[in-house]
Amino acid sequence: MSSRCSSTTTWSWPRNSPPATRADHDQRFGRDGHHVYSAATAAHTIHTLLTDYHIVGVNPSFDDAMLRRLLKRAGDLEPSWSFHLIDLATLTLGYLTATTGHIQIPWHSDTLAAKVMPMTTVDGAPLIWG
Repeated sequence: MSSRCSSTTTWSWPRNSPPATRADHDQRFGRDGHHVYSAATAAHTIHTLLTDYHIVGVNPSFDDAMLRRLLKRAGDLEPSWSFHLIDLATLTLGYLTATTGHIQIPWHSDTLAAKVMPMTTVDGAPLIWG
């Protein structure tokens, strides 16, 4: 079954895609102004939007690698973002080690985050970041 991507690109679902993947896609995209773009359009948009910015996150090297592959496949574009990736888990680990002197290893990034920022609202509901 085909689905419409940008105004000119048609693509097909991979043969082995689980039905839940299609249902998730249909629920999130194409409604309320959301659009599905071709890989090339997405790559050019990402390339433009991230020019001279830092990628900041938990394990940003994962995002960096995925974005690099997208740029390469979609037009052999070079990354436009700063090569200095900022890993929040590493920064938090350093901060907590310096201020408390001890971190339980192995650690989970959510556990580290909870030590330096609120993880729930005042009513106890989980905060959703991002």
